Amino acid sequence: MPVTPPHRLATYPYHHGRGDHQAATRGHTMTDYRIVCTEQTGCTTGGHITAVGTGTETNSASQRYTVQQVYNLMDSGNTFHTYGAGRRANVHKWNCGCGVGTLRSSADSTTANNLDNLRICHWK
Repeated sequence: MPVTPPHRLATYPYHHGRGDHQAATRGHTMTDYRIVCTEQTGCTTGGHITAVGTGTETNSASQRYTVQQVYNLMDSGNTFHTYGAGRRANVHKWNCGCGVGTLRSSADSTTANNLDNLRICHWK
């Protein structure tokens, strides 16, 4: 049985990158967040991601982030991913055709780790 990666999989000094971004982030730690649920709405038939929940358990998010907060964390060198069917998919910034900034997971051979296919977040 595969082990589910933790919420904060890795923290380490940021030593790769280019230009001003490298200088601006040198010495900061990076965190790899696992997205376990999403909030979706929007202008397309399937909608788009407006917020995500992160955590270590598939059925329980411990933290909510808006897309803008995810963008800010990514700009600081942090990464986001999904996990399903024993496979990891990295999450990237994406601009919807309607012009709204949202998120998208990398394509691979399974739909179990697709960002659009994760459960909907239910916050108390």
